[in-house]
Amino acid sequence: MKKKIIFFTLIILIFIGYFYINKSIGNKDNFLQKFKYYIPQATKDFLKENIFFYKYKENLKYKVRNMDILLAEQKKKQAVKEMQLENLLILHGSIPIKKIDKIQKFQIENTNYSLKQIFYI
Repeated sequence: MKKKIIFFTLIILIFIGYFYINKSIGNKDNFLQKFKYYIPQATKDFLKENIFFYKYKENLKYKVRNMDILLAEQKKKQAVKEMQLENLLILHGSIPIKKIDKIQKFQIENTNYSLKQIFYI
């Protein structure tokens, strides 16, 4: 009878510990943060990915969602820049662009010089 009580008490403590640790993942000010520095990073990653996977999966989904939003914003900015460039080309016809064809480097009296040949397209 005593063994059953000890066994059930141990199982209850394990469940309580599991849920407490699972709830504290990702929180900055927590009792467990003091012990965080004593556990190797490989062990932390293993525990996150295999035992506390539900919270880890939520964090990954959140990161992917944020990356998708950032990517969409960057695509919008790129599209606006392209439209501005197209409008500039329409208004002004063509834009002269410098093209450096040849760069020749030489030295005179211990001073380095470079000669650039520039063409406008």
